[in-house]
Amino acid sequence: MHHYGPYWHPFDSPLGDNYTYIPVRYRRNDLARLEKRLSAAHFFLNINVFEKILESVSYLDTLSWRAFEELVADLLQSDGYAATLGRGTKDEGIDIIATREFEGIGQIMSIWQAKKLKPTNKVEVAVIRELADTCVQHKASKGMIVTTTFLTHGALERVRQDRYILGKVDRDDLMQWIRRVKRR
Repeated sequence: MHHYGPYWHPFDSPLGDNYTYIPVRYRRNDLARLEKRLSAAHFFLNINVFEKILESVSYLDTLSWRAFEELVADLLQSDGYAATLGRGTKDEGIDIIATREFEGIGQIMSIWQAKKLKPTNKVEVAVIRELADTCVQHKASKGMIVTTTFLTHGALERVRQDRYILGKVDRDDLMQWIRRVKRR
């Protein structure tokens, strides 16, 4: 199958556009190769972000909330998950849906809630309760909170209590994750 003339291809580009304009004729295989190249370019732009964060953890605080969500999605993809970003607003508490097939277990779906907070703020237990409810509502295998800061004592207790269905990635965990991905 050929696409003739201007064609708008859905892609969440590194520049924030929702679509990439492809002005010439492409075969389906050409589009697949182009999408892989664009995806790789997006990942390499985030490698630069990884380096800046590793140089100074405070760089994490300068990211926009959407850039933070994209960073987490890229980390998930680097770990072999298919990560889908949510709409960004009115997302019903779902910032990222990550799926992955595990041999002998089957496919799992995790819902990720990304909280980009001021350095002095912490994730409250109410956010964790909402995440747990969202997981049940959408029949997710696991709900994960990822934050640029930390969790309150109550929020940590709730994650520990429901450790089989809830998890957390706080600032320290996030830095370890970025270091691990960067070493690959």
